[in-house]
Formats: sequence, structure tokens, C-alpha cells
Amino acid sequence: MKVEIDYDLFDSIKQEEDVIELNYLLNIILYKNRHSVYVTDTRVFKLEVYDSIPKTTQSVIELFFTQNVMTSEEKDCLICFDGASFDDEKKFNLVEGIRYLSQPVSIIVENSFNDSHFFKAIFRCFDDSEIINKHFENLWIQFENSGGCSNIINYIKGRSQFYNDRSKFFRCFVILDSDKLSPNDTNDKYSNVKEFISLKKIATHVLEKRMMENYIPDEAINANIHERYNKWKNAYLHLSELQKDYYNIPSGFIKVTSQAGKKTSKRDKKKEIKKNQLDALPEQVKNLYSDLSSSNFESLKSGLSIPNIKSEFPKFFNCEHTVYKKSLLQRTRHQRNPHELSDIVEKIMKLI
Repeated sequence: MKVEIDYDLFDSIKQEEDVIELNYLLNIILYKNRHSVYVTDTRVFKLEVYDSIPKTTQSVIELFFTQNVMTSEEKDCLICFDGASFDDEKKFNLVEGIRYLSQPVSIIVENSFNDSHFFKAIFRCFDDSEIINKHFENLWIQFENSGGCSNIINYIKGRSQFYNDRSKFFRCFVILDSDKLSPNDTNDKYSNVKEFISLKKIATHVLEKRMMENYIPDEAINANIHERYNKWKNAYLHLSELQKDYYNIPSGFIKVTSQAGKKTSKRDKKKEIKKNQLDALPEQVKNLYSDLSSSNFESLKSGLSIPNIKSEFPKFFNCEHTVYKKSLLQRTRHQRNPHELSDIVEKIMKLI
């Protein structure tokens, strides 16, 4: 994170306690190159308080000053004398700056244990700088469990209350499954969640595919699915890339709302599908899988039935021999946004 410290903040420091806090802030910023610090006003270098800063810290500040003169990059936050008067803009006074910059970045997911495998694979494959990995090693990034998409609003309200409803303190990134049944699915059941997140000015990303499991490369399916599930595996691998994007791997075609819009029990859906096959599904699903043979439909209709699939399947992302940059790009090259995974990395990089 690029942190600018304003001249008026330096100029306001008169007491010994303030000097200690300033040095503490600078230590947080510069420890293990966690952040970058920028001073853009040369008057700072002539202040008495600047002389109280350790020489090694001064040399780093001056190095960043020189870089800033050459590039004039936009900064991510400002530490200034009147920072406390701002609630939404990333402007902080000295004490607030310490509080904001010392907290880890939170990646808020529906299930922090299962979903983390997917994101660690993305970071491994698309962060060539390995900066995100360094932040994980130093506990500067953490996964947080929202307890499901429907609970995200309550989770964020709790965090917001902790910060006295001042959104500038949020260092969060929310990831949501799209839960779409097809690429043209317009039923956005989480629109209220997205609107709430937007109002709180929290960075977010909604996955283009149905859920995280849909990003697993074919190589990982081939290598990790036991031969006892060959019928399912062969039928799955015969799907088109787009069909794989919206197929519910754990539940198959059973966990789908009927065309009439009524939700039925899992047992009733099994009966309905067994009787009517593809015709029992919503029109958009039926159209997407219209070329599916009856035998492949039969193999896929109930999903992949490996034990503990919700926790075990995401571990496939950990296999570096089958999940690597090229294989993930292969799974996303046909998307509306083929750069989605690298975009996620860039969004998180802006927070660290």
C-alpha cells in the first residue's frame, strides 16, 4: 500500500508522545517492506521532528520521495492532521493511521476453510511478485468466514459497528459465487448483498462461473477422481467449457428450482428428474445442456458423490502438477472476462 504522510501531520507533532506514535507508524509501514511511505512536501525535511526519526528511516523516506518525483503515483491513503474528520475517504490522523495500517487485509468468503484453496492457487499462479504470499507468511492477510452469502450483511454490520460505522477503516475484499444456472441467468438473488457492500465501499468480486469448484482444470479432475467414479468423470469431461462453468459439481442437476418456481425437496427432485430427465429442469438449464446424451445425463444428474465433497474437492486446487497458470487460463479463456483470475489478484494487491 502506498501511504502518504502530509506536511501538516509532521508539523503538528510537538509532544514526545506524538514523536513515539509517529515512529511507531513508520515502523508499521516499513517493517519488512510491508508498505511504501511517501512525503511529497520538501518542507518536512527541515522540521525538527524529522531529525528525531532514525537515520535509516529517513533514508527510506527520501528514497521514496525521489521515486515519487519520477513517477507521481496515486497514493492509497493519506495520514494528515485533520484525518479524523473523514468517515469514508481514506484519510486518517496519526492514531487512526496506526489502527488502519496495522490490521490485516481480510478476504471475506463464504467458507474460509474450503474456499481458501482456490484463492491460494490463484495467488500462486498469477502473483509473479509473490507479494501476496509474503503477506500471508507475515499474517498480513487472512481469510474470514462469513458463514454463507446470506450472512455477509450481518457479518459486515458487525465489523462496521466495531469501526463506528466509518467505512474508511475497512481493509476487506468480498468474494461471492454467482450461483448462476446459465450464462444468461438474470435471477440475482444476492442483489441486496451486493448493494449493501457497495454502500459500504468495500472491494468485491462476483465470480463469473457458478461457484469456485467450476474453475478446477480438467487435469485436476483426471488426476484426483478415483476410477470408481469414472462414469461421472467421463461424462463431465465431455461437457463443453461453458457447460462445465454452470454445472453443480456436488449436487448435479438435483439442486435446481423447478420451472414453476417452486422449491421441492431433494427426494422429490430426484423422482422428478428420473421420470422426466432433462425436461424437468428450468428452460435456461435445459437449453444449456440440450446436447447432453441420456447416458451422460444419468451419470451427472446427482453430482459427484465422493465422501465429504464440500471439503475434499477444493483440495484439488493444491496440486501444483495439475493446477498451474496455463491450466487455469485454459479454464477461463472462453469467459466474457478471460482475465478474471489475474483481475482478482490485482484487486487484492491494491489493498496491501
